[in-house]
Order: sequence, then C-alpha cells, then structure tokens
Amino acid sequence: RRGPREAMARALLCFLAALAALFAFPAPAAAHAGLAQAEPSPGAVLDEPPAAVRLEFTERLDPAFSRLRLIDERGAIVAETTEVSPESPLRMVLELEGPLPRGSYTALWRVRSAEDGHVTEGVVPFGVGVAADLAIALPPPGSPAPALAPPDPAGMLGRWLALAGAALAVGALSFGLLAWRPAWRDAPGRPAADAAMAAAIRRLVLAGAILALAGAPLSLLSQARAAAGSDGSPLVALPALLLGPAGLLLGGRLILAATLVAMSRWLEAPGAGEGRGWPAALLVGALLLLTFPLTGHGAAAGALAPALVALGFLHVAAMAVWLGGLPALLVAVVAAGRGRALAGPPLASLVRRFSTLALAAVGAVALSGVASGWAHVGDPGLLPKTTYGRALAVKNVAFLALLGLGALHMLVVQSRLRPGGPWARRF
Repeated sequence: RRGPREAMARALLCFLAALAALFAFPAPAAAHAGLAQAEPSPGAVLDEPPAAVRLEFTERLDPAFSRLRLIDERGAIVAETTEVSPESPLRMVLELEGPLPRGSYTALWRVRSAEDGHVTEGVVPFGVGVAADLAIALPPPGSPAPALAPPDPAGMLGRWLALAGAALAVGALSFGLLAWRPAWRDAPGRPAADAAMAAAIRRLVLAGAILALAGAPLSLLSQARAAAGSDGSPLVALPALLLGPAGLLLGGRLILAATLVAMSRWLEAPGAGEGRGWPAALLVGALLLLTFPLTGHGAAAGALAPALVALGFLHVAAMAVWLGGLPALLVAVVAAGRGRALAGPPLASLVRRFSTLALAAVGAVALSGVASGWAHVGDPGLLPKTTYGRALAVKNVAFLALLGLGALHMLVVQSRLRPGGPWARRF
C-alpha cells in the first residue's frame, strides 16, 4: 500500500506546482475577435474627412455574420457593409461615396469569429472638424460587463450534453481495453461476466451517442441566436451556420458518434477476445473528443493555437478516461455483488487497474487545466471578477472533492475489497 500513497503524493505535488506556475508566470488573455486597429482611431478629430473606415481584428471573420455601419450624430445611417476585405480575412473596409460633412460620427461593428464562432461588437467614434461624441462608446447604465455576462443556457446545456455523451462513450471503451482486459488476463472470470461487460459497454456507448445527438440542436440554437443578434431571426442564420466551419465540425461530431456506435456492435468480448477492434474504436473516440477544443478559444489563439488545442484535447480526453470510465466500473462492481454467475476478475485487481488509469488522468486534467487557464486568463486577479474565473473556482472545488474521494478508495478501500463484502458496497 506504500506505492499508491507515493503515487498520490506525487500527483498532488504536480498539481500544486502547476497551480503555482499560474500565479508566477501570467500571460496575456486572448479570446474572441477583438478590435486590433482602427482608421480613424477611436476618439480622433480629423481636419479632412476620411475616404474609408478600416477596422482590423485579432481573428479571421465570418463573412456571413459580420457588419460595419457608420452613423452620424443624429443616428442616421451614412453607409454600411457586410463584406470582409478580400485582401485580409481580419479586416473590414467601409468605402465612403462622398466626403463626410463636418460633425461627429460613429462606426458600429458586429463580427463573428471564423475561429471559435463567438460574436463581438463595439463602436469607434470620431469627429470631422469637431470633437468626437465619446459618450456613445459607453455602455447603457446598468448593463453587465461582458466578462460578467452569464453564458447562454441553451449553449451551455448543449455543450454539457455533448461532452457528457462523448466522455461516457470513450470512458466505457477505455475501461474495457485498459482496465477490464488486463485484469481478466491476470485472473480470468466466467465467460458470462465477459459477455455481460461487452453488452454493458455497447449500451454505454449508445447512451453517449444519444446524449451527443441531444446536445447538437441546442448548440446550434445558441450559435444562431448569437449570430443573428437582437435584430435578426435565428432561423435565417441557421443555413449559413450549417455550411460554415461550426456546422461542419458539429456534423463531423455526429458522424463520429454514429461511427462509434456502429463499431461498438462489432467489438469482441473485452477480456477473452483478441481485442483487435478496440484500439480503432478508441481512435474514433479520440477524434470525437478533438472536436471540442477545435471549437474553443484555443483554436483562435494564432501561433499558439496548435499547442492550446492539444492542451484542450488532453484535458477532455483525460476527463473522459477518468469520469467517463466510472459508469463502466460501477457495472462491474454491481455484477460482482450478484454472485458467481457474473463473477469477473477479482474486484480488488480491477479497481487497482482503474485507479492507476485514473491517477494518470487526474494528473493530466490538473496540468492541462492550469496551463490552459494561464494562457486564457493570465492575471490571477481576474479569476474572482469574471464568469470564467468563478466557474473555474467551482470546477476546482468539485475536482478536489473527487480527488479526495479517489484517494480514500485507492489508499483505504482498495485493499479491503472482496465481492459481496461491506467495503464493496461502500465503494
């Protein structure tokens, strides 16, 4: 029992070291298509009217849902465009047909990032021969700060369902191949138990695919609302979304989920079988998990995008192996209490195998999570002041609670497990 204690201590030290790195090496935050440069610049007072308004952003723009409009001091529309510059996908240019009269003007922009699908908007006030009206750049009294705005409920639920479904499917497959199979090879049980585990894994993969399918329309609805804005219809925005990068990724996610269900039908029994189809099924599951970081902030981080997407993939993959594998472990524990007919590998051996797998996953979740938080937030002082930071705090509390429960099982319960015994029921 000394080995698991040392392993747990090392995992905790790695987590604390990574947490210290978050506070020691802050990096600039980066997310969404923000305004990088404007001509005229915000608040500028021009002696001569400009020939065009040029805005450059930090991410590539989606031409289907980007707009630039110029209004005068009375609020009348002077000119507008919905075209992204052919010279650069980061730029919008509003050409003016004639010279602007003396007065105050405001460029209103609303764009959708082609990288992560998020919508941002803002204003650029300037004056021709007079001071710019800077009051228009201020948000209305009582409006929430963007960093404190709550997430869209439909989008949040849709993403949660899809993540839970993918984790359930991949976790069940990883449990069968990486925990049940080696435990069975060490101490084979009855063939009926192996067949029952194969059937349970197929059901878990099917349930995961159903959850992923249920999350798809909610995610689409959320994206359509954001893209259409307050003056548009989500139904009108849907066709363009489905044909764009977000729609293609979502379609790919559904195809991969369906492929995983089909492949699970052909899998041999995880213990006694040759196991030839299991690695291929896990590879499809890995591709399914990859669709999540490809639609996140990391995909829009420019030169850092490959590294941040890889971190995001490691994060969700480790979560799937750990938390997604728990329902399959529960099936094995319940079967062990039903008597000799479903006797599989020794329960203590099976739990030990899964604990080793989960410990590696816990370390990967902690390290990748801290690294991603460092890259996206940068300043630890922002954590208690933003929606992202508060959600991260709640997540860490839940993570530490799970870590403590896992330590209890690994260090105390595991050595006392026997089928039908009191510790098996407590576990």
